[in-house]
Order: sequence, then C-alpha cells, then structure tokens
Amino acid sequence: MSFNLQYPLKNQPFDRICRLQNRLYIIKAISEFNYIQWISS
Repeated sequence: MSFNLQYPLKNQPFDRICRLQNRLYIIKAISEFNYIQWISS
C-alpha cells in the first residue's frame, strides 16, 4: 500500500494519525524484540 507523500496540508490530521501509528508500530517492534532477547538470554 503506497500513497502520494506530496499531499496538501489539508490532510494534516491524516498525517498525524499515520505518524502516531508508525510510532506505535516501532514501540511494539522494539518491545517484542527486547522480550525475545530477554527470553533467549
């Protein structure tokens, strides 16, 4: 799924939601990675 990154500023709420989702995915990935490392150590 790809979308044009050059969209106008009227889509700012959408941009904020996307950034928030990205942050949540990153946090989730890091915590899962740390959990796996903690188990395997």
